[in-house]
Amino acid sequence: MLKVVEYLLALSLLLAVGTAFAGEQMFNQAQFDSLNANGKPNVVYFHATWCPACKVQQPIVDRLAASP
Repeated sequence: MLKVVEYLLALSLLLAVGTAFAGEQMFNQAQFDSLNANGKPNVVYFHATWCPACKVQQPIVDRLAASP
């Protein structure tokens, strides 16, 4: 079951990411609105250190960020 969750998460992140990560940045509503208006891909990623699902997702996000 855990592998299925990882696969689905990775697939959804790949679809959401589009072409590349622009680099991690703190959330800024004005910048987010600007990126959406320009049609640039963006991801809003958040996590909690205590969250089991976040711990499972972190290696997937790291792999995606390393090779966009």
